[in-house]
Amino acid sequence: MSDVLEPEELIVEGKYFLYREIGNDTVKELKTLISKQMAREGYLPDEEINPYFPEFADASRSIKFRLDLEQSAANLGIGLKIKNLLNIISDKEFTDKRYFERLKSIRNDLPFTIEIKFKTIPSEDREGYEVNVTAVPSILQKRRQGVISEIPRKRVGDVVNTTKQVVSRVMSNFEAEPLLEPQTRKEVIQSSLDSDKRAALEKLEYGGKVTTHVDEGNACYRENLLHSALSSYVHSIEWLIICYLNKENDIDIIEEEKDEGDYYYFKELVEELDNTADISQKTMSKLKTMNSAERRWIAHHKTGNIAKSDVINVKERLEILVDELL
Repeated sequence: MSDVLEPEELIVEGKYFLYREIGNDTVKELKTLISKQMAREGYLPDEEINPYFPEFADASRSIKFRLDLEQSAANLGIGLKIKNLLNIISDKEFTDKRYFERLKSIRNDLPFTIEIKFKTIPSEDREGYEVNVTAVPSILQKRRQGVISEIPRKRVGDVVNTTKQVVSRVMSNFEAEPLLEPQTRKEVIQSSLDSDKRAALEKLEYGGKVTTHVDEGNACYRENLLHSALSSYVHSIEWLIICYLNKENDIDIIEEEKDEGDYYYFKELVEELDNTADISQKTMSKLKTMNSAERRWIAHHKTGNIAKSDVINVKERLEILVDELL
């Protein structure tokens, strides 16, 4: 195990469902309620992210909070205040030094920022919002801003556990239904397929190909091999489509390729799926987008830069497709 900690090992994410009537007024009401709860936890709106808070003038679907250093940190040394009063240091220097002094003194295991995003989920079964929560621990913020030089790996467990507890406590106040319990990003990437979906795939012809490529993609991602991870996730989608067409439409793509000698590339598989499957237009649109605008990495190029967000996006589309096709 590397001694160098990746942010994915510390940043915690959770996903919840809130049963509410859909509408901008509801979002504003939720933001107000959440802001009051966050204030009780010792957090204030991040003014750089939420310039209109608490008025919510833009009815944004996201809101970000930052630990209130005034409450959480130790008092400033009297020497710094005197220097500012005597104009030995400027107001800007005073503000910067005050910020870093307080940042240095806060607990390492407390979340420094907590961002909450709302996504509308209308359906016949339920109406409400999917709520995605992202929490960045203070120890990571200190490292990013040079307050500390390194993060001891032995401290990771305490930091992650406290961050998870804060996220769970905040969301439990709103009777939110957990869709994904708080986990680090590294833990999330490990859980691409739950046991039920994995078992269902293993029963299908070619289903083992899907799970194999998913596992390979997860392993590559954890080692930061982004090109290989992306390629594996794309192969997972291809095999999933092949699996579905064989099960639901009695179309064996592999046998057709053997008999006719024509290879089905990603584009052809998506077209075949579009012609035969009853899946959401949104999912189909994203698959087509992968084939066109994002062709630079669909082609499995082994050179050039790939962002982790690209890999996560493809993985998420794979998981949505598994939900819709199985």
